[in-house]
Amino acid sequence: AERLSEARQQASALTAEAERLEGELASARAEETATRETLNSLVVSRDGARRALDEARDALAKASAERAALEELERSSEASNPAQAKLMKSKESVAPSSALVSHVVSAPQSLDVLVEALLGDELHAVLAESGTQAKELVACVAEAQVTGKARVIAPSALAGADVSGVGARRLIDELSIDSRYASQVNHLIGDVFLVNTYSEAIEQAGKRSASNVRFASLDGCIASSSGKVSFIRFTEADKQNNALARRRALGEARAVEEEAAKAYEAAQAEDSTVEARLREAQTASLKLSETLAALKGQSESARRDADASARTLQQLEAEHQRLLKEQEENKAFFEKAQPDSDELD
Repeated sequence: AERLSEARQQASALTAEAERLEGELASARAEETATRETLNSLVVSRDGARRALDEARDALAKASAERAALEELERSSEASNPAQAKLMKSKESVAPSSALVSHVVSAPQSLDVLVEALLGDELHAVLAESGTQAKELVACVAEAQVTGKARVIAPSALAGADVSGVGARRLIDELSIDSRYASQVNHLIGDVFLVNTYSEAIEQAGKRSASNVRFASLDGCIASSSGKVSFIRFTEADKQNNALARRRALGEARAVEEEAAKAYEAAQAEDSTVEARLREAQTASLKLSETLAALKGQSESARRDADASARTLQQLEAEHQRLLKEQEENKAFFEKAQPDSDELD
């Protein structure tokens, strides 16, 4: 009976341990399933991040190429005029605060070619901060003994044109002008007013003979109150490839490149973040697989021990029942044999 009790206690303990390990194994399997789902989701995210990074890299490369091409076009335009090229190079060291007229004036696309016609060579002039600075720039060009034409515009103490009472649309009000150079630009084109047609330009200029003003029409006529009239027919190439249009395109290209660079940086950060999360998930999955394998081995071993203990207990209980039955049979035999023995006495 003592042996049977011990066997029962051992079988109960082994069964409880097997059930505990099987519960842990089931939890680990559920956790592994969830981890694999997370891992698969992160793989998809990683692939998406890589595609986004590739697209951002391509967009940045394209934007950089377009910006570089426009800058090269600007440089080639300067290189065709050695004096202008020398002026621009000297500007960087002698007068870094100076600026090209075409860089400080921005016009609506519809007025690009008209503004360029009005400014002529002065569109490529350098606006100096002072007469001394202008002299230094001219000296650099003169001493280099290069050919071509270079223009420098110093601030003027003279008053601009008297435009009071004209009443028409003033050109500089339609333009975006760097405020640091507004006075110099005003001396260049502050006397210009806009009208729609050449006939209006000529008519208005004729009425203003007492004022030094000019009227420019959207169809290409420039009429001065002094009596000078010019007419320019703009080609589509003029409209697409003028200095102000190129400058505007370059500014837009630089803005696009800047945004593309930000997008690429963000894509890199996202790619790095997703990669790090994926590596963490892979490490966690590997550790969980190892834990699961160990739990599976422990659980199977515990179940075998519990089953073996249960079989041993079953055998002991069967033996115990057999012994009890045999004992009962012996007892019944002796009880039956006792009366016969009494009769013999």
